[in-house]
Order: sequence, then structure tokens, then C-alpha cells
Amino acid sequence: MPPPDLGSALDRLTAAGLLFGQGVPPHATYLFKHALVQDAAYGTLLREPRRALHARIAQALEDQFTEITESQPELLAHHLTECGRLEEAVAAWERAGDRAVSRSAFVEGVAHFRRGVEVLETFPATTARARRLVGIHLKLGGPLTATRGYNAPAILDHYSRTRDLCEEIGDTRGLFNVLEGLWIYHYVNTDMAIARELGDQLLAMADRTRDGAHLLSAHTALGCTTTNLGELATAREHMEQALAHHDPERHINLMTAWGADPGVIALGYQVGGLTALGYPEQGFAAAQRALALARVQPHSFSMAWGLQSMAFAYLSRGAMAEALETADALVTLSREQGFPHWHAQGMILHAAAASWLDSPAKAIPLLKDAIAARVAAGSRISHAAFSLNLVSACLRAGEVETGLAVVTELFAHVERTGDRVGEPYLWLRRGQLLLATVNADETEAELSMQKALSVSRLQGHKLAELAAATALTQLWLQQGKRGAALELLAPIYGWFTEGFEFPVLRDARALLCELSKP
Repeated sequence: MPPPDLGSALDRLTAAGLLFGQGVPPHATYLFKHALVQDAAYGTLLREPRRALHARIAQALEDQFTEITESQPELLAHHLTECGRLEEAVAAWERAGDRAVSRSAFVEGVAHFRRGVEVLETFPATTARARRLVGIHLKLGGPLTATRGYNAPAILDHYSRTRDLCEEIGDTRGLFNVLEGLWIYHYVNTDMAIARELGDQLLAMADRTRDGAHLLSAHTALGCTTTNLGELATAREHMEQALAHHDPERHINLMTAWGADPGVIALGYQVGGLTALGYPEQGFAAAQRALALARVQPHSFSMAWGLQSMAFAYLSRGAMAEALETADALVTLSREQGFPHWHAQGMILHAAAASWLDSPAKAIPLLKDAIAARVAAGSRISHAAFSLNLVSACLRAGEVETGLAVVTELFAHVERTGDRVGEPYLWLRRGQLLLATVNADETEAELSMQKALSVSRLQGHKLAELAAATALTQLWLQQGKRGAALELLAPIYGWFTEGFEFPVLRDARALLCELSKP
């Protein structure tokens, strides 16, 4: 329209209260007064004139507003879709998804990728269409996991559909990524036998291709699985293999089914693994490396992993103020990004640290709520390990019956799932809680602590072995078994070569000093 006619028409619409005008023509901006007005105006257009307008807008964006098409590819994608330029629309939706994910805008990324899939599914069923669908589906997996949780039904549906597409076209590389997505679904859902089988399949595929990224992911998957099965030495070997294949520069943009760089994840699991195996200083160093690597990642999900690793390391070290600060950073990040899984875990770590800095009784309801939120977010893996923070708070607060009830529920989880992270401490806490009852059953408590010792040795969990030996030594000292107590504790403590300022080792050393007195 000529500028005078256009100005007059816009003035009439503004005067009628249908539009809001801002600025001075010809550089004014106009908005519909209400979305319903816009919908009504749009609905009055016939199909062909409407398609023609979309085509003109798309062409104008491409010819005159390239900065908009680069910064808002979803705007161009919308107009390309509505005017029927569908091939270009799919590419634009994919670019929009890529851009959103690169900014950690996962909700928007999921929406854009899904819109691209919807358009693509209107194409004839050809091999070319299936390949493009696989490509977008694989990009969708990470942000979908980030926004919906690791084991939401939508995740299983997504990867099952993608596996069918990969098998249809013989895409073995895509199939690896799909199996990784299915592995994490079953792992987080504590389907440990299936997770182990899928992990073995991943490693077999990676060994055949010798692809570095695949070897990194496969060894990470098996490292996680064997950690939760209580095979700590095997888990350490897998994580070391994973990190040997991790190239920080090359894999910085590697967003797998985890939603994060597997290098950060492998380091995160090494924090607990090395600490448990009796190398707490090395575990703490792994946490520092994980957080440093996460800081240079483009994806905030990697940062969540790094913050959790550091908060856990501070808790293990007894640095509760630092643990609280780091946990709060994780909670803030998760709230901003919409990560329900990480928000719940951050709240557990926050409450665990607070239980030491303030009254443990005050932390008990916080821990109960946070653990329930974690389960509601679909995170069942390592349930006993996270819930032990609640048991510990109950023990220190004198809420013995509550603590024993939680321990009973956690033993059921361990036996039902085979998820054995934290099992030695369950036996230890049970024994300590039994000693704290009104009519303490020392015999049953001692049997529970002995069980903690044997399970620790079976898993190779040196730190739990030392904690159990320390508790048994204290009991035997009270019973007058001074010689047996010294004979038990001294060699276990003597095995350690680092981490002597960690709480467990400090307690053991203090007890040994007492035992050595005449």
C-alpha cells in the first residue's frame, strides 16, 4: 500500500481500539489489542490469500531482515510452514531448535524440533524422509530429557519410535544414540538387568567402530551401571576408560541422551567412586575438574552435573557451608531452567548440609519433601544413597523410630531393584539406630554393623568399611573389648594414604589415639 493509505488504515484500526500503536510512523510498532482480535482477523482470511500473505512475509524476512531470520529462525519457519514451502520450513524449524538448545532454552528447543517433525511427517514415506526424521529425533532426545526428566514415559516413547526409524533405514550410528537413550531410561528407572544388557550392547558397538565419542558414552554408561550394582572397582575402570576417550575441545558440544557432556558425568561419578574406594582427595579433585569442565559447556545441564558433584564432594569433606552454597546454586539454576530432577536433588543436598549447620530436626521435613519430589520427578536410581541423608538426620535428632522405618523401606528398594549404592551405610545406620533405642539391643546392633563391614568389603567400599569398623570399635570399647577393637580398627585405618582430614578418618584416628592410651 502507498504510505499515506497505509497510515490512514492503521490510524482507523487504532482509533477503533483494535490496535495499539507505539512510536512515530514510518517507524511505529503496532500490536493487536488482544490475541482474540488477532485470531478473529486471521480467521476472516480465505486460505489462498492467507497463504499468499505468509509467502510475502517469508520473502520479506529473507530479503530484507536477515538479522531476524538468524536470531529468530522460528519466525521464518512459521511463515514458511503456513505458505507451503515445507522443505525449507523443516530446515528452519531444525535451525530454530539448534539455536534454542545452544542457549539452554530447552523448552523452546523441544517445541521447535517437534514442529519440524510434525511438518516432516506430512511428506511421503521415503527413506530420505526417515533419515531426516532420525536426525531431528536424535537432536530432540537431550532437551526432551532435560525438560521432562530421565524416565518420563515420553522419553521411552521417543527413543522407541527413533529405534524403529533407525532399523528401518539401517542407521547404525543413530541406533547407538537411541540405545544410549533407552539405557538411561532403564538405568534411572532402576531396571538394572536391562541397563547392564544395554550397556554391554553399547560397548560392543563402540568397540567395533572405535569411535571416540561412542567409547566415551559406552564406558560412561557401564561405569554408572556397575557403580549402582556395587561393583566399584569395575566402575572405576570404565570411568577411567571413558575419560581416556574424552577430548574437551572436541566433545564440548556433545549433548547425549544425558542432556550433558558425558565427560562431566564420568568425572561426577568418579567423585563418589574414588571416595568410596578410599581415595577421597582424588574424589574431591574429580569434583573440581567436573565443575571446571561444566563451566565452559554451552549446556546448563552440564553445569547442573558439575554443581551436584561439587556439593557432594563438600558434604563428604565435612565442608558444610560450602556444600550449602553450592547446593543453593544448583537449586537456583534448576529453577531458572525448569529442571525438576536437578531441583529436587539440589534441595536434598541443601537440606543435608543444613542438617549439620543447624538443627537436624528442622532438616527432616525438608529432606522428606525433597526426596519425595525427586521420586515424583522420576528419579529412582541411587534412592538409598540420597535418602541416607534423612536417616542420618533422624539419628542425630533422636527420631529413632522414623529413621528405622526409612531404613526398612530402603532395604526393600535395594532388594527389589539391585541398586546397591549406599547399602553398607544402611546396615551401619541400622545398627546405630538400634543402639539409640530405649531398650537398645546391642547384639542385633552389632550384627548389623558386622553386616556393614562384610558388604563394604564385598563392594570394595573402603570408606564405609572404616566407618563401620569405627562404630564397632566404639561399641566394643564400651563392652571392654579393647584388644579386639584395636585389632579391628588399626589395619583398616592404616590402609589409607590420603584424606586424613575427612570426617571419617578424623573420627577413626581420634578413636585409635584413645585406644593407644595405657
